[in-house]
Amino acid sequence: SYSDFSGGLYSEFKASWSKVMATLQFQREQLAKELCVIELKLQGLRARGICDLSSLKQLQDAQARHIQLLDMIDQHLKISKVSVQKI
Repeated sequence: SYSDFSGGLYSEFKASWSKVMATLQFQREQLAKELCVIELKLQGLRARGICDLSSLKQLQDAQARHIQLLDMIDQHLKISKVSVQKI
């Protein structure tokens, strides 16, 4: 019947959506760990007083990218959480 068919589709969609959200959450955790490492490296460079502008610039660029990606993932997870609550 139609209700069995639509119920099956919904179940498949929900399972797929859960996998996507789990993947995003995992990526977020990895980015957060990498960001901590980057920040420790930046602190190390500053503490040593070594003026390695190339390394400093590379780390600052990576830091900015990671923060941007984390913000994007957080926004997506927040929107997704609201969407799932409405279903």
